[in-house]
Order: sequence, then C-alpha cells, then structure tokens
Amino acid sequence: MLEGVSIDMRYSEPPKTEGEVGHASAPGCPKSYKGYPWVTYEGRCYLAGFQAICPHNMKMFLVKGTSQGVCDCKCFHQASTRNHCHLADQFVHLANVNGTCYPVFSQGPCSLKHQILIDNEGNPTCERRQCEDTYLIQKNPNYYAFYDNVTKHCAVNQGKCSPFNFYMTDEDNWIPVCKGLIKAGPTQPSPSKCQHDYVLDDCLGEFDSVRERTRAVRKQGKVLCHWVDDY
Repeated sequence: MLEGVSIDMRYSEPPKTEGEVGHASAPGCPKSYKGYPWVTYEGRCYLAGFQAICPHNMKMFLVKGTSQGVCDCKCFHQASTRNHCHLADQFVHLANVNGTCYPVFSQGPCSLKHQILIDNEGNPTCERRQCEDTYLIQKNPNYYAFYDNVTKHCAVNQGKCSPFNFYMTDEDNWIPVCKGLIKAGPTQPSPSKCQHDYVLDDCLGEFDSVRERTRAVRKQGKVLCHWVDDY
C-alpha cells in the first residue's frame, strides 16, 4: 500500500448502494477494502485511512465530494480546528506546519532551543523553549517538556502531576492539564464529529486564509502534502 498501484481505467467500482459501508474507490482503482476506498493522489491509487505515501504523523484522506486523496495530520478527522488536532494515544496535539505534521512542544522545523506552540489565533508558531529535555524525555519519543502555568514549573506531557493524576490533553485543549485517570470498565466510544475516519469532512471548517489555495508543498524533491482548493 505504501507504493500505491497504477490507475487502470478498465475497472471502476460501482457506487455504494444504500446500507453498504464506506465509499466506492476512485475510477481506475482497486475495489474498496472493508469500506475504505482507494483514492487518486499524484497519479496513482492509494488506500484512504492509512499512511500510504504520506509522511510520518500523516495519513491519506478522501477529499469530501471527490475521489481524490490528500495527506494530512492523522487525527484531523476528529479535529475541532484546521491547524492542529488531538492525538489521543500520545496525550499531545499534532500541528500542521508548512504541510508536515509535528507534535506540539516538539522542535519540529523550529530552530535550536525552540519548540512548536499554538498562538492565540490557533496557529502553530515557533517559540523559545522554557524547559529543557530531561533524561526521561530523551529516551521516550512521545514525551515532551512544557511549562505548566498553574504550578509555574516545567513538566512532561505524560508525566504525573500528583500521586493519582497525570497531565493530559483533549480535543479542545492543546496544553496538558492535570486530570485523574478514568476507572477501568465498560466504555462507549466517543462520538465522532465526522462520519468516517478517512474523510476530511465539514467538521474541519474552512481552510485558513494563508493556506486557502496553496499547491503541493515540496521538500528535497518529495511531496509532503497536497492541498486542494475546495471540498
């Protein structure tokens, strides 16, 4: 699936009928897999909902109302903003910076001793680090140092904040807050803001004016992200 498959217009999957799960694949692409459609991207077919050719922390989405694919942060299907989204299993938000997704609080493309933060407008920005990485952070790629404005001390995004509480993030808060762990037991999945986890849907809102009509972002000859005008 990483390399994709060639488009072959001799085959086109029929449209899904009422009651069938998922979306039909793009014309010329293989039949959808367990409801996940194949989409066209850079002249080849890729399976939506998976990383495919997309960079780390990104996956292939189906652009709503089309058969085209687009690479974006892998948690954007449940995002409440167009610039960053909540990566629940890592207690951190991913931010789209120039077409590539980086964890908030990481250095990302920022200069030395700087890290990615979110400004008051909800946009990713590079700011000077207030906290140095500890040995624990250096040994764990999903741990990041941040400054806790409540305690006025440096902390770790997945670290303990009291004997029974940990720092956590959620969809609406990119800054970790001190919360108690949920007691184990029967749970119900959180309601998704989008119908499918592979479709960039209306819940994402409109493009930011800065990126509203941008084209493929290229770095060292490799496409990192391809934006479309309207969806």
